Amino acid sequence: AVALSSDARTVASGSADGEVILWHALSGEEQFRIQGTGPRVQALAFSPDRNSFAVGRDDGTVCLYQVDSGELTHQWNRGGWCVAFSRDGKQLATGSHDGAVHIWKLPAATK
Repeated sequence: AVALSSDARTVASGSADGEVILWHALSGEEQFRIQGTGPRVQALAFSPDRNSFAVGRDDGTVCLYQVDSGELTHQWNRGGWCVAFSRDGKQLATGSHDGAVHIWKLPAATK
């Protein structure tokens, strides 16, 4: 999976071993790496304000991380096959392999 931030400065890539890497888009320099911890990364998305990003995994988990630090700020256990933020960044939509769609209200600190 791959995602580009709205300002086109940061690229996120996810792999089959669960590893996620954030890259500086212009230089190609690695900003940080979240070590592979299991399930394949199915989907990635940046929040509209570029402060956080969501990672969907094929086991159905969705994790929300801070862009500047890679800190895990929230996790849901339903719908890791696709992820998308609302335009205002207050909600996250997730889809799962069984066709279910969930709309999650995001914690205030991630807006």
